[in-house]
Amino acid sequence: MLNIFQNQCQTGCSSTWWLDDNEASLLAEFLSDAAKGVEQQQLEHIGSLAGKDSSGIETNPWLTITVQQNNSRPNANSVGVHLHFDDELIQETENDGILWLSGDSARHLSRFLSEAIERKATHPPHIYVPPQPGNVVIASAIAN
Repeated sequence: MLNIFQNQCQTGCSSTWWLDDNEASLLAEFLSDAAKGVEQQQLEHIGSLAGKDSSGIETNPWLTITVQQNNSRPNANSVGVHLHFDDELIQETENDGILWLSGDSARHLSRFLSEAIERKATHPPHIYVPPQPGNVVIASAIAN
């Protein structure tokens, strides 16, 4: 699992999204495709990530990535990468859950995700458990 989006200020709620390897890989591809779409000024739906319920049926997307006209800022009439988070955390905050990225930012985030996936594969996480002393050692330490 990768902790990718510590989403404090951008969407107005304090939440963290955890991605498994498949989701992180898909998101990296989507962001790379979106960056290309921004370069070509091609407005399009890139992709979305959805969860699965307990029976394995796909639920509504919790993240949708599109390339759109960014009119959210004054004097900004450019094409950008539109990430729309839509999950229970966002709905509780009554926030729109929208995060805009430039093409370069989408490309960088895609690269960071790919590097994180690669690093996880080459350096798998583990929990260090120190060796436990044997009963004999403890008994002899108490006797002394």
